[in-house]
Amino acid sequence: MSSAPKNAAAMKAATLDREVALRTGKLFEGARALVLEDEIGEEIRQTLHSAGFAQVDLVITGEDAVEKLAANAYDVVVLDRINPGMEGLEVLDRIRDGTDLRTLPDTPVLVYSLLGGEDQRIHGLLARGADDYIPKPASAEELVARVAAQLRGRVKPKPRDEWSIAPIAIDEQARVVSIHGEPINLTTRETDLLIELYREQGNPLSQSMLWDRCWIGKGWSHMPEEFANTVDQAIKRLRRSLKKQCTAIPDAYHPLVMNIWAQGFALRNLASMPDDAAADLDGDGAKT
Repeated sequence: MSSAPKNAAAMKAATLDREVALRTGKLFEGARALVLEDEIGEEIRQTLHSAGFAQVDLVITGEDAVEKLAANAYDVVVLDRINPGMEGLEVLDRIRDGTDLRTLPDTPVLVYSLLGGEDQRIHGLLARGADDYIPKPASAEELVARVAAQLRGRVKPKPRDEWSIAPIAIDEQARVVSIHGEPINLTTRETDLLIELYREQGNPLSQSMLWDRCWIGKGWSHMPEEFANTVDQAIKRLRRSLKKQCTAIPDAYHPLVMNIWAQGFALRNLASMPDDAAADLDGDGAKT
């Protein structure tokens, strides 16, 4: 690998040290990560350490990774798929088997590799049991967002009644979105995005996560270079549609789709909205 990409990655890691650590430090506090990567492993190690991990161990061979897994209980593992010696997916198999390892079989594992495409994701994620698949190249922010999503998912979720988007209702099976019982007109893509964000109940989804869920298999089989801009524009259209049709929700609660810095997009929690904020408005936003 040339020095330019490495220097660029190192610069992003340094930026994380000043900014992202404030947002992820509490989530990653005391956490331990293992990184198996023979090219940009040091950049990944710096990024995770800067984001708040207490310990990040770096190895370049699969055999060394297994030794570390046997001696330490890690909270997350980042594996390159192709590396010297034992391949990353073989290490993944060992983790899921759990024999003679201190690291638990259900530890989140993210596969980081140049190999991409839908077939590779299916083989890496579904057939072998990885929790997420990160195609190279990925920014430091993208890596942190995906790791955060995995660790956040291990935290006991809040009771459902503490998170709500009422008066908006979503029927996922029928793919119908309504407010006060009146349907909201959204495009197919806008509906896809809203449903995926709704399922996360306020937890952020990165641009690539949204692309994987809302574009792959729905007209796209790969991730183009301009995917992030495409996702951003789709989110803007969704925000406009919701604001235009959800006038029963005060302006202070718009946009309903929030931008969470360095993590992605999340749906706003309306559980704290005063009952009378929407109660004195009918479905068209007019005073009753």
